[in-house]
Amino acid sequence: MTDLADFSAVELITAYRSKEISPVETIDAVIKRIEKCEPELNALWAVRRRMI
Repeated sequence: MTDLADFSAVELITAYRSKEISPVETIDAVIKRIEKCEPELNALWAVRRRMI
């Protein structure tokens, strides 16, 4: 499977509707991408990961 952080909005909604993935999985993928890229980019002031 392709990294969820690379999915388009249309791909995400299609996958959500078919129950292939959940929004929580998508958010986890995006947070992992932020954690990987942020030190080099230095673009975000604060990232807060909330445990549910």
